[in-house]
Amino acid sequence: MLTGPASAFPARGGTDLSVEDVAAMSHVNEASIASLLITRFNKRHVYTQAGPDVLIAVNPRQSVSVELPRATTSSSLANTFPFVTSLYDPVVMQRYFEESSIANGPARSGARGGQVAASLGAHRSGPDGGLPPHVFALTDKCMRSLENDRVSQSILFTGESDSGKTENLKQSLRYVACVSRARCHAESRHVPAAEAAETILSEFPTVLEALGSAPSAGNPSSSR
Repeated sequence: MLTGPASAFPARGGTDLSVEDVAAMSHVNEASIASLLITRFNKRHVYTQAGPDVLIAVNPRQSVSVELPRATTSSSLANTFPFVTSLYDPVVMQRYFEESSIANGPARSGARGGQVAASLGAHRSGPDGGLPPHVFALTDKCMRSLENDRVSQSILFTGESDSGKTENLKQSLRYVACVSRARCHAESRHVPAAEAAETILSEFPTVLEALGSAPSAGNPSSSR
């Protein structure tokens, strides 16, 4: 952890600060990583990838919007135009699920990507190429590994107080719940149970916070 400018070496010249993944940087050290995170944060990009399985999140302490560019031609969103929406809007969730379905194919459970994505909402958006790092993408990867590889998965949310752990946990559970419900709708099975599960998962972090919170230096109601 940096305690001040004097405690860190300056980032080396030529360090690429336009990448979305720390692993893609030409020089990786404490200073270059900090410079990358600061540069992305100033551009309102709160998520940065660090290799295939690590996601760095910087708490903006305010609502953040995201621009979704045009979709790939193989996506049902291909004929729509770029627009700006909330970082956790249902259309963003839909976009990450559909792009993942196109790239990886349907999960072993047999869910049909187009039908599932359509039932996630009537919104239409779209990028050309890969989507930026997001907790939805990490959660989707975990779900697909669970279904396709039949191996138990876990996501560790770690950080200091007020770093955004609870919010990211909430959004991850929301993605799991919404995608699971959409799959049930697409396959016409156990829809009431899926909707009940979505409600439970969506409200779970709130219940935990109600039962286990305490003040900290940066947060008067920090989750415990």
